Amino acid sequence: WVTTQARALLEGHPTTVVAEIRDRAVRYRCTGTAKDKILAAATYLETHHDYLDYPTALARGWPITTGVSCSLVYSAL
Repeated sequence: WVTTQARALLEGHPTTVVAEIRDRAVRYRCTGTAKDKILAAATYLETHHDYLDYPTALARGWPITTGVSCSLVYSAL
């Protein structure tokens, strides 16, 4: 799941990842701090999606880091 979401981010589909993260929180009935962290990850991706244009960066050979994005996806586990 994490690999799929990370790939989706790199391919330029942050809204898909947000939907997957939110769906996972509901499907696994997350509560409390876990739910707060999961929703924070989804909100971060929503509010920063303009800065997550990985396809353009990769096409232009720009260096990218996915540390924050991958951390967000992992926190949704």
